[in-house]
Amino acid sequence: PRKGRKVVICGDTADCRALEGLGQDADVLVHEATNTFLKGIDKDGTLKGVTRDAKIHGHSTPYMAGEFAKRINAKKLVMNHFSARYKGDQSVESMTIMTRMERQAIKASGLDEESVAAAWDFMVLPVARN
Repeated sequence: PRKGRKVVICGDTADCRALEGLGQDADVLVHEATNTFLKGIDKDGTLKGVTRDAKIHGHSTPYMAGEFAKRINAKKLVMNHFSARYKGDQSVESMTIMTRMERQAIKASGLDEESVAAAWDFMVLPVARN
């Protein structure tokens, strides 16, 4: 038998502990990262405050997504389900924001930059066969 591919999807989930066992060694982890604190863009608040608010509303931050990716030893992390306050269009401002969010997840996960992405509409991500 050929080893399959494992894709783990965590949506609207501040606490993914229930998926840790099943998610171990995932080829791809798709994890929501609704909100974060971005210095220079966010005028009020702190990362700690944004993280607390995300958890209260059942959401995650890029740091939380990255930490979960690290715990389950995921090979790739794709973040999705961003707050409407992030335009998500093709402007330089939007791409800069998404890149900063990717960097937060990279820092938390220990993955390299080719293994972490902020998803966009109609994104296609090939998952190599094992």
